[in-house]
Formats: sequence, structure tokens, C-alpha cells
Amino acid sequence: MDYPIFALELDGCWLRFHRPCCLSVAEGSGAGYPLLAEIGTLRSTARAAHLEGIGASESPNISVTLNNPKRRASDLIGMPLRRNARIEQGTEILFEGVVSGITYGNTLTLEVAA
Repeated sequence: MDYPIFALELDGCWLRFHRPCCLSVAEGSGAGYPLLAEIGTLRSTARAAHLEGIGASESPNISVTLNNPKRRASDLIGMPLRRNARIEQGTEILFEGVVSGITYGNTLTLEVAA
């Protein structure tokens, strides 16, 4: 089974991050970095439009966690707020959005919103 990869656009180039165990996933898809730890659950739009005064209040989003040994991921991507990002599986794009939040530490967590 192919595990999805995380792609981030920086200065017109797509950087792709894959799980360390899944090198074949990134083959043929450009530069790949084995730093992907986890792709979170996709959150879809919350709708309660049938209730008066309540509408869609949250856009679809997903969190992505990268391993950050010796600040490798941090140094590679810098401050990627408002950069294009997507989740890919093979040639299919599963989710597209922009980086809306980032948490630095031993792991790097990026929030991507549609």
C-alpha cells in the first residue's frame, strides 16, 4: 500500500516528504526527504446552516508532523506560513491548501487549511 506524501511549495519548487520506511513512494516524484512522521485526520467543513444564525465556521484542514532531528526540517523549510501545500498519493492529489500554522520542536507540526 502506498502511503501518502506531504508536498510543500517553496520558491516555485515542490519539496516532498515521505515516511522513512517508504522510499518507493517518493520515487519519480522529485526530491524526497524521509522526515514525514504523520498525516493527521482530514477535518471537513462544519455546517449547521439549518440553525438560524449559524453557518459554516471552519474550513477543511489537516495537520502534518515532520521529524525534526537536529533542526533538519526547520532549516529546510524555514517559516512556510501561507505557502502552498498538499497531500499526494501516487499521481492523485488528496488535499490542497496553505500552511496556516506551525509548531516547532523535536517534531514540526504544520496545519494546512483549504
